[in-house]
Amino acid sequence: LGRVRGVILFDGSFDITNLIDKLKTTPEEAATLLEEAVASGKAHLISETTGTYDGGSPQTGDGYGDAENRLLGYLYTLSFKDPSYAPNKDFWEKAENGHWYLAWRTETLLHFADKPASIQAIAPVEQDLTSAVAWNVTATWKSKTKPEIVSYDPLSKYFDGCWATATEGE
Repeated sequence: LGRVRGVILFDGSFDITNLIDKLKTTPEEAATLLEEAVASGKAHLISETTGTYDGGSPQTGDGYGDAENRLLGYLYTLSFKDPSYAPNKDFWEKAENGHWYLAWRTETLLHFADKPASIQAIAPVEQDLTSAVAWNVTATWKSKTKPEIVSYDPLSKYFDGCWATATEGE
């Protein structure tokens, strides 16, 4: 089922291919790898979000011969809300100025982008008295390939909202 329910941002030095391979072959090692990445600051996990993923918009260029155009790749957009407003302020400042690879979860799957994303995080305050103040995050990236998809089961405990991260409170 849908909805972007949780997000992990990996800094540019983290090898997400290794994590994906471990999720497919040795899930227990994948969990250790994620914990080490979070503890070292190479990953930032947001266990509970709400959001959308657009599936990619085709980017085309001039075609040659009889072809009207040709596919150059896709522009992907992941939009989500992070409810940790005050604790994550410094992280979003850092994220907007860095190169971050993304993983996001739906009900039972983890999706991994293969290119770093451009991040924009804003926190509007609405007029009404019942709205929550949350980070509205938009991440965009271009790629010729679709995101890698694996089972989120081996990492499910990190998305239950109870797992404390080393970067919590930054």
